[in-house]
Amino acid sequence: RMERSGLTPNAVTYSTLIHGCGRAAQLSRAFPLLEQMEAAGLPPNVVTYGTLIARAGTWRQPRLATAYYKDMQRRGIEPDTLTHNSLINAFAKLRAVFAVFGEMRASGVSPDRAAFNALVHACAREGDVPRAEGAFGEMVAAGIGPDAISYTCLLKACAVAGDHVRAERIWVEMQQRTNHYSTYTPPTPHSYAHLMAVQRRAGNASRTLQLLEELRASGLTPSTVHYSLALRACEQHRELPNSLQRALALYSQMRAQGLRLDSRGLLAATRLCDAHGRPDLSARLRQERSMDLPFGGAGRQRRSGGNS
Repeated sequence: RMERSGLTPNAVTYSTLIHGCGRAAQLSRAFPLLEQMEAAGLPPNVVTYGTLIARAGTWRQPRLATAYYKDMQRRGIEPDTLTHNSLINAFAKLRAVFAVFGEMRASGVSPDRAAFNALVHACAREGDVPRAEGAFGEMVAAGIGPDAISYTCLLKACAVAGDHVRAERIWVEMQQRTNHYSTYTPPTPHSYAHLMAVQRRAGNASRTLQLLEELRASGLTPSTVHYSLALRACEQHRELPNSLQRALALYSQMRAQGLRLDSRGLLAATRLCDAHGRPDLSARLRQERSMDLPFGGAGRQRRSGGNS
């Protein structure tokens, strides 16, 4: 329409159009725009391609990310660290991630913390703890200090693999100053969630519940995920006399935060109620979740502007 009106698109116009393709998940439409840019004397640069590769990763289109990566190389544009990081994040298969990482190094680009974290996270998705720790070790050997994301990815690897012993070792390490790490790395809510998950999976209900209390004591705010894991831990040990009371207390806490049960948490809580001969509570939990009301009916007051 601009061209029909006699107007010439500039770099800002093309950049806006390319960003629009990324937001609308119509990334393949950006190829003609790149050709038009070059024809108009506005050749795309590393930022242009980096944006497209990042968008392809967001929409889980690794083939398209690779296509843009090869196209920028065809044009003689050298990929930078951010471009390689985006390409790594676009892949789900571990072999492809390591291939991109190797190509990054071969091209003379030094991986930064974000690149190493992406590599560790790729290993974590597969539950490959040895390779995750190997990538982590490479990062440290390169003089790059790990951050909370680095450790959280290691904990995720342990959670996927079901290795609660190694997860606890990593948990202790991240909170200590050692000869490798000079600063304290505070756990994040995600860190707590992964450790709670692996401990619950191992049948360590008391440790799972303890971690929830530690999270609250640290000043962090528990999410539905944390409460769901804690409720499932209570349900695992439903034979204990106080398991139902503990679960109901957790439920009250989460509802006081304005949270609602997810499907797994609801299933655990209702099973626990039924196991203790309280089908009335089980039915009430289901009803309140469907109505999004906190236990005890305080939600009606909150919704109408009253105090809870």
